[in-house]
Amino acid sequence: TVEQVVQYAQDQGHHVLAAVNADFFFTGSGIPTGMTIQEGRLVTSDGAWNAVGFFADGTVMAGTPKLSITLTTEGGEEYPIHALNNVRTADGLYLYTPDFDFCTRTSAEGTEVLLELDRSGDALKLGISLKATVLSVANTKNTEMQQGQMVLSLTAGNKPGLDLAAMVSEGDKITLRATTADERWEDVIWASGGGNILVKDGAVTADATATGREPRTVMGVRKDGTAVIVECDGRQSAVSSGMTLAECAQLLLSQGCTDVINLDGGGSSVLAA
Repeated sequence: TVEQVVQYAQDQGHHVLAAVNADFFFTGSGIPTGMTIQEGRLVTSDGAWNAVGFFADGTVMAGTPKLSITLTTEGGEEYPIHALNNVRTADGLYLYTPDFDFCTRTSAEGTEVLLELDRSGDALKLGISLKATVLSVANTKNTEMQQGQMVLSLTAGNKPGLDLAAMVSEGDKITLRATTADERWEDVIWASGGGNILVKDGAVTADATATGREPRTVMGVRKDGTAVIVECDGRQSAVSSGMTLAECAQLLLSQGCTDVINLDGGGSSVLAA
């Protein structure tokens, strides 16, 4: 519940003034759909999704990060990493960090490579190359990792036809790098994925024309980087029927917002203050 989330944040030393829900998520695992950044660390990849980002001075941006994560081997070969901290599929190479769990949670055997970061306290951050050493290469599952370690994982018979055991060997030095199309994301210290962009540079997009009234959570960003959040109840005929995306877009335009992003609505919409 939102009360449990607020309590969790308070236990970490934060003073919570208000909270709303944010990203869409995979219902089977609870893993966010979009990009997550916590204290500058990249925690989940974006799945070609949109996101909201918060800078150290409190200003906000919303947009499409177009995240790319790459693995460069000791021999200089570069390979794309399909996803960070997500449930592994046959779509490509996966990377896991302790932000995901103490293990990879892979249910079937595949090639899993245990890495140790070259410098204590390092983390995967946008725009910064991360150096690591290969500790082991094994055909296994559910590999455990500690702080300062990561795991590369690849299922057998993967769609790109990659062979992780042929890419790296024990003792190799590898490089991981995460970049975005817009370099402003490199200065974001907190980020969450989001849904469709409803307003871009002051113009309403085609995604705002979808019909239907639902509970909504929508964020708008003004030119000065301040944010406005709309939280609307719905699905209660005697109380509220909800809002359309077009109504949300127009309301936030009237509040001076130039960019508007739809967050997870429906039964997920919640506000605590």
